[in-house]
Amino acid sequence: MRHRPTLAVLTTALLLLAGPPAADAALAPGTVKKLKDRAPDVFNVEVRQVKETGKKGSVVTIVYTVKVTAVTRTGQDVKQGQTIHIESYDDQSPIPEPGPANPSRLKPGWKGKVYTKYDAKTKRFRIAVFGHSFESGS
Repeated sequence: MRHRPTLAVLTTALLLLAGPPAADAALAPGTVKKLKDRAPDVFNVEVRQVKETGKKGSVVTIVYTVKVTAVTRTGQDVKQGQTIHIESYDDQSPIPEPGPANPSRLKPGWKGKVYTKYDAKTKRFRIAVFGHSFESGS
């Protein structure tokens, strides 16, 4: 009987050290690859400007002004060298919600690949793979 409280304390300590479950735990295996494969507009870009355009609760809307350095695929007639706008978000909640990972917060000068879909209503591209929409250095 004496060892049970010790075991409970050790188990609790291990769980606390392990931290919260991964943010992507809600995504089924293979989902990220499928979303990337299905993203209609995929570009290599260089971020020129970062602008916060609104906030709803703990979620900040961010618009990146980027220069397209290469086009993998697009249905919007975007060409290399063109400037486009990509909308993303930053969930600043102190306790992250379960589900897909928060997208990286990019800075001017960042270069990489971005997976997007065009939103005709806002006339901007939006990230298409949640926190996996940006790949550094691609």
